[in-house]
Amino acid sequence: MLTRFVLAAFTVTFAIVFLSRIESPPVRVAIPLGLTAGFSSTTRATNGTVYVTIDTVSAPNPSGVEGQFYEASDFRLLVDEREYPPVVRPGLRALDFSGSGRVRPNESLTVTLTFEVPSGTSNAELEFLPHWSDDHGGSVAFCCYYP
Repeated sequence: MLTRFVLAAFTVTFAIVFLSRIESPPVRVAIPLGLTAGFSSTTRATNGTVYVTIDTVSAPNPSGVEGQFYEASDFRLLVDEREYPPVVRPGLRALDFSGSGRVRPNESLTVTLTFEVPSGTSNAELEFLPHWSDDHGGSVAFCCYYP
């Protein structure tokens, strides 16, 4: 009897975990001019929200002489005029970007980003707003124009 109970409890737990990982309807993510990105995917979070993961987001350093610093908070996903910062999915710290660093001159930053957004989200816009400048002193932001 106890074995059946344990087996049933295990089956229910497995089903809940499995169903929470099923992909939800896709979220179309607009990538701004100047950035490149791979595919985006969506998975359900256990709390009813959705994780939107964007693979290989790449931002070129616009300076040929200065290294540029960045933080995770420089990235955000806009959904219905609300901003969402990057998150780390449970158990996926090795994959999801959550840090900071420096990009050498003429090189690019490449990261995988995950955002947690409301269920039912169908469109979003990625922004990257570092405090970067080009070689002429002009400020650089990756946002606002989505070809």
